[in-house]
Amino acid sequence: MPLHEAALEACFNYVAQTPWQNQDNNPPEGLLTHAWVSIYGRDHFVPEHIHTDSHISFVFYGASDEETGHIRFRNPAAQSFRMSHTLAAEMFCEVYAFPPKVGHFIVFPSFMSHYTDQHKGDQDRIIYSGNFVFRRTYLGDGFLNATKLSDS
Repeated sequence: MPLHEAALEACFNYVAQTPWQNQDNNPPEGLLTHAWVSIYGRDHFVPEHIHTDSHISFVFYGASDEETGHIRFRNPAAQSFRMSHTLAAEMFCEVYAFPPKVGHFIVFPSFMSHYTDQHKGDQDRIIYSGNFVFRRTYLGDGFLNATKLSDS
């Protein structure tokens, strides 16, 4: 299977496992809007950023040392518990880290701020990344009070 088709499948699998509300019970439709390949050598890293104008983003690891260059996602709810002085707040993480596993996709909401640690391995880290946009068929207050636009 070509890599871009595998990326689409990974994005749809992600959506299938989330509480996606779809009034017409049809599978969501979408489009891979941007895709790129990046090669990172020793000491390279990706600064913190988000992906705009998309709903879902992904990264696929084609080559990497798994012990270095972790991708880190900042918890978007961190501000709500950062100033809490209760022990219950300790169950939340401000940053979630994932190692780069060759042959694996990481799919995430595009609004999640993320970055990577410096790559300290001798082997280049090669990634394929992209953004996915869902086709909008409804307008209104979310999907609960939506007005259908068209069947096309």
